[in-house]
Amino acid sequence: MPDADTICEVVEFAGPRGTLNGRLTYCEPEREETAAPGSPPRPGGVLVLSPHPFMGGHMDLPLLTAIADHTAALGIPTLRFDYGGVGRSEGPPFDIGEAMDMFWKTGTAPQDPVLIEEALCARDWFTRQVHRPVVLVGYSFGSFVATRVCDRTTPGLVLIAPTINHHDYSGFSNADVPTLIVAGEGDFATDDSALAEWAGALPGPTRVEQIAGADHFFRDSNDEVGALVAGFLAEFPAGTPASQGERALP
Repeated sequence: MPDADTICEVVEFAGPRGTLNGRLTYCEPEREETAAPGSPPRPGGVLVLSPHPFMGGHMDLPLLTAIADHTAALGIPTLRFDYGGVGRSEGPPFDIGEAMDMFWKTGTAPQDPVLIEEALCARDWFTRQVHRPVVLVGYSFGSFVATRVCDRTTPGLVLIAPTINHHDYSGFSNADVPTLIVAGEGDFATDDSALAEWAGALPGPTRVEQIAGADHFFRDSNDEVGALVAGFLAEFPAGTPASQGERALP
């Protein structure tokens, strides 16, 4: 766990089905860093995307909290949020039985498109606050969402336990987007051989880190995953951290 003290603020922003509730985690850096002339600055922030709400996904999962603490300790603010209908985020109740039946038959649920739309709202709102593009970090279903939200402005991508056995990643390309993939051994959603084949075929710069003894849920590996994500972010050129002056947070 990082030693730096972190600040966690409750934030709200508009989504397609009502107000979405989130947590903004950051810490005030001790000094300002200056990027080398001509080099791009660090990303303005990190957007963490939760697993599917039908699978118990929410923003306060220990793994997502650990990631937020580690990345915020770098001076990079991190946003987590709940999809509509989860926690204090507004949205209609789900028919979980119908949705799960469709999910196991087809790999998708009827609500998936609106969940992706909510992630786009979160990305756009966060980008406006920090005035820079943000790195996307997705866990489980959140990885699938991240590949749908990723575009040419995305400075980096982290896919944790990507659900390649259950969702269609065939249209995803990470060209020019540095990508870190984190997986546990024997993950039911990320078969080892299939993951290696898929990651090896991605056109952009891609690194795969496998955590021994971990599975899809990364029990007892929260800080290890958080440290991997922070290490990936630390490779970006240092610039004035978004938490100094340039950030327009609530």
